[in-house]
Amino acid sequence: MSSLGYDPYYTSSLYKRWYAEPSPRVVVTRGRTHPAYSSHAPPLSSSRKQYSSPSRVLFSSSSPASSLELELSQAAQISSEFRTVRTQERSQLQELNDRFAGFIERVRELEQQNRALEAELLLLRQKHAEPSRLRALYEQEARSLRAAVDEASAEHQAVLGQRDRLEQTLSSLQSRYEEEMLAREEAEARLMEARREADEAALGKAELEKGVETLLEELAFLKRIHEGEVAELQTQVQLGVQVAVESEAATPDLSGALRDIRSQYERLAARNMQTAEEWFKSKVGSLTETVVQHTNAVKSSKDEAGEYRRQLQSRLLEIDACRGLNESLERQLHEIEDKQSAEIATMHDTIAELENDLRGTKQEMARYLKEYQDLLNVKMALDIEIAAYRKLLEGEESRFSVGVHGGVASLYTHAMAPPIFTRPILSSLSSGTSYLLTSRLLSSSVSTTEGLISASHAQPAESSPPGEEEVKEKEEEEEKEQEKLGKLQYSIDYDFENTKLTVGILQAADLMSMDSGGTSDPYVRVLLHPDKKKKFDTKVHKKTLNPVFNETFVFKVPYEELGGKTLMMSVYDYDRFSKHDVIGEVKLPMNTIDLGRPIEEWRDLESADQEEPEKLGDICISLRYVPTAGKLTVCILEAKNLKKMDACGLSDPYVKIQLLQGGKRLKKKKTTVKKNTLNPYYNESFSFEIPLEQMQKILVVVTVFDYDKIGKNDAIGKIFVGSKATGLGLKHWSDMLANPRRPIAQWHALQPEEDIDGQLAALAAKK
Repeated sequence: MSSLGYDPYYTSSLYKRWYAEPSPRVVVTRGRTHPAYSSHAPPLSSSRKQYSSPSRVLFSSSSPASSLELELSQAAQISSEFRTVRTQERSQLQELNDRFAGFIERVRELEQQNRALEAELLLLRQKHAEPSRLRALYEQEARSLRAAVDEASAEHQAVLGQRDRLEQTLSSLQSRYEEEMLAREEAEARLMEARREADEAALGKAELEKGVETLLEELAFLKRIHEGEVAELQTQVQLGVQVAVESEAATPDLSGALRDIRSQYERLAARNMQTAEEWFKSKVGSLTETVVQHTNAVKSSKDEAGEYRRQLQSRLLEIDACRGLNESLERQLHEIEDKQSAEIATMHDTIAELENDLRGTKQEMARYLKEYQDLLNVKMALDIEIAAYRKLLEGEESRFSVGVHGGVASLYTHAMAPPIFTRPILSSLSSGTSYLLTSRLLSSSVSTTEGLISASHAQPAESSPPGEEEVKEKEEEEEKEQEKLGKLQYSIDYDFENTKLTVGILQAADLMSMDSGGTSDPYVRVLLHPDKKKKFDTKVHKKTLNPVFNETFVFKVPYEELGGKTLMMSVYDYDRFSKHDVIGEVKLPMNTIDLGRPIEEWRDLESADQEEPEKLGDICISLRYVPTAGKLTVCILEAKNLKKMDACGLSDPYVKIQLLQGGKRLKKKKTTVKKNTLNPYYNESFSFEIPLEQMQKILVVVTVFDYDKIGKNDAIGKIFVGSKATGLGLKHWSDMLANPRRPIAQWHALQPEEDIDGQLAALAAKK
């Protein structure tokens, strides 16, 4: 029995002819052998199947010669077609080998380029090592500048202290000078008074001298009169003696009377003379003493005036020297400030240049990384293509290794069977490898591989994880939610010379409606996190979703401290009777902002993080009420764990107590200030006169403040107790009323001032 062997590798033309072209099925029966040709063939598979056709024509021949000719002619035709197909396959394989060699050469070139780019990238990384080294240099330079600034500040403070001391010395010298001037004026006034008194004394002396001369003249005149009278009396006496001699017997004796009169007059004249001399001597002595005293006073006044004049001259010289020293120190201070300002400006320019270089380096690195990623994608696509061609080559090698089993004589077997695949081909097909072993299947596999390669060029090589779609959906939902919150327009500008950050809140748009009427009452709160102590609020715009603010706020912050802060702009919906609701917020880390130029931009609002309430501390107060006397005693005992308000990590707390009735303040009192502590102990009592019928209307508001010498005292926390309070405030008040005359102590947790103010406003509005 003769038969032809079957080559499992059929060409595309032979496949079309055997399995696609319609031809009559011929069955040649030789004994029990039935070779068959079907005009329709099922798809090629690795299992054996019978090939049948709906129309079947059977030819039987008893002539062996005719059947042999038919077999030989068919074998010759098959052999010629097989040779043609093999030639085409060889040319196609040569072309594929050429393409494969080109791809390998291209891969080598790309690998060389990749290695060159990696080396260049490594050099660039080593060259620009330095965001770290640059940062170290920048920080070192900044530290040296800070040290210089600190030293200059210390010198400035020392100079200011010296200036203050000099000003104090100058003020003391001026006060002393004024005192000396007053003393000089008083001395000059005394001198003028002494001169006036001396003039008066001189005039008095002259008048007294004139009086003395007058008295002397009067005395001489009186002496002359007396002598005349004496002479006249003597003549009268002589005449009388003669008369008496003549009429001695008839007239009385007058000589004794005359002698008596003469003695009386002499005594009177002597007495008057003595009295005048004594009065004159006393007057002259008193005037002499007065003149001596005034002369001494004038001399001492002249000496004091000279001494004061010398002291004044020395003080004026000292004041001129201090003024010169002060002016020189001020000039030195201005020179140092100008020098430091110039150096700081130079350093800022250097920092700006370094930051620009750093940004350029980062952009260049990003570009190199993008190119590197593109090269990696190309390399991955080429690896996929190389793997596909490698599998094709392995398939071709396995096909060549199979060979042709049998000859043309074994073409016909007992029955016509489908192609039989060897184990390598069967395993490759069963493993899912997408290429066939005929030219048609080879072309389809090539097209499939090219499709895969084009797809690898079109899409990134990395496969997305299975949950990426869900993550994207969630992100899209979050973005939609964020879009619903609205957006905010703001501006930022930093003044390097004055170290001031100016934040402008311009407007908001498409805000989320928070009220039942479909509108909101928005305002914006601006602060530099983590410093929540200094914050600014814009004005509230009623019933709008597109408010225009146009407000600016200034933060005085040194440039070196801005890197660790975050600018937070939160949009709130104002609520009169409850806590304000957060619509959204914009967070800007300051280390990501280029402050070298003014910024004005829009940002979408993000949902605000729910922060835990800040712990402000606790306060212990005691309440005692005496109904009969109508006396309420509030005792501030102590506080603990207060919030740190000062830069040193401590506070200077004191407590203010207020009595409110219907939203109006009746009385207020406060404790002493406790310095540098977070756990102050007071134990201070305050009494208020309140009738029993008003106790249900009274609210006791307790506020803990941080004392500040310069600015406004900041509130640390606040509580209130009363019949309209809630929680511990109401319980404490009720316990006090239930236990009259007994002090009731209770710890209260401090709450933010704005929350308590809102509750108090709500209570006042309800009334």
